[in-house]
Amino acid sequence: MVAIILIVIGILMIGVGIVGLLGLVISPIIHDLKLVYTRKDDYVYYATETGKRLLTYHTRRLIVVLCLSILMGSIMFGVGMYIGFADRGEDFFFYRKLFGVSAENQWDNINEKGQYVAADGSEYTYYILIQGENITFSGQTCADIDELKLKLTAMQRENKVILIDSFAVAEEYNETKKMLKTMGILFETETK
Repeated sequence: MVAIILIVIGILMIGVGIVGLLGLVISPIIHDLKLVYTRKDDYVYYATETGKRLLTYHTRRLIVVLCLSILMGSIMFGVGMYIGFADRGEDFFFYRKLFGVSAENQWDNINEKGQYVAADGSEYTYYILIQGENITFSGQTCADIDELKLKLTAMQRENKVILIDSFAVAEEYNETKKMLKTMGILFETETK
């Protein structure tokens, strides 16, 4: 939640800074239009030397404030993205929107037959993908390691399984590896 708040505030600060700077660029045109068409006397004051100095002083201060707003907004946005990515990884909403990455399919090298294709080109009908705490067995999500064990018992023992570590939680990965060894299932490992 903190990450989302930082990102939203950062975006707002960047927006305010950009709109403010654009307003400063457009303001001389608006100023001249008001002076010519509405003939307001208060605009004439800023045509004097004292008025120009005062306007320049306030304009510089405003430019500094708007640039600081953009800078601080960028920092807040970056920190929010960092915290959100550190907490949820590629499942973080803003990360997916910014980079367009789908965490479900990015690491799966699945061919037309539904087999996992390893880095060396080997094809595996049975594969276990562990992303964080999430366990997937041959494309089916498992609620926990006990459900994975049930699915593995239904598998024929002569088949080889590949265990894929995709930013897995160490406890889940090591527990799965230990379970495969105790069940006597042949397996290989791969890290993404």
